[in-house]
Amino acid sequence: MSLALALALALTAPQLRWPRACVSYHLSVEAPQGEVARWAGAVEAAAAAWAVSCGGVAPRRAGWTNSRAVGYDLEGDNINLILWLPHWPHAPEALALTTTTYCEVAAPPRCAAEGQILDADIEINGGRPFAFDAPSLSYDLFSALAHEIGHALGFEHSPRLTSMMHPQISLGAQRTLDTEDIAALCDLYPPEASPCPAPTQGDLWVAEADEGADGCQLQPRAAPPPAWALAWALAWALAWALRIAPRRALRRRF
Repeated sequence: MSLALALALALTAPQLRWPRACVSYHLSVEAPQGEVARWAGAVEAAAAAWAVSCGGVAPRRAGWTNSRAVGYDLEGDNINLILWLPHWPHAPEALALTTTTYCEVAAPPRCAAEGQILDADIEINGGRPFAFDAPSLSYDLFSALAHEIGHALGFEHSPRLTSMMHPQISLGAQRTLDTEDIAALCDLYPPEASPCPAPTQGDLWVAEADEGADGCQLQPRAAPPPAWALAWALAWALAWALRIAPRRALRRRF
């Protein structure tokens, strides 16, 4: 989706928000390079970026999970997921994708207000070169996570190059919320009178990976490419900034 189309859709869609600033998520046990602790730390830091002095939200981890059930189940229990996917099922150029389910119209009791978010799931493309400390030839994992968490909280793409919600990111680039991001955040999520309770769900394990047996396989290592091919690939990667995919919103009337 182009930035122009994303902005056009933003003019017709309701402003999305959670009913309260009390948002929790379950984190996938699959992690970059198998570094589970650093993966959890990167997600927590990215979530904390959205809690500021004038308000905001700080999504908290409710537990770990091996589920990959992205989307909203009208008949079942739902959890918000943050997933690291070594086998990427979406457009190969996308670094990440957020699927948000929200109320298009107010229809109590499920939908108290237009634009109320019901569920948000974040998927990170584990086939792309992410790093915890943003070296020059990788993408900054914190920045990608913080961008997608912004979508999960209800924010659209921004045309401002300094915004956390700008739809493109370059190799090695790191992002923070700019002053306009913070102002919009505090307008949407002002300080609450009472603190959020601690998440209580705990870890969630399913009998099988939801995507089947291809979710975890030992793959043979390819032979190293010749030096000229490696140099060409690095030059090509440095010349392009890959798009962070816009969120995929599922419009449903309840």
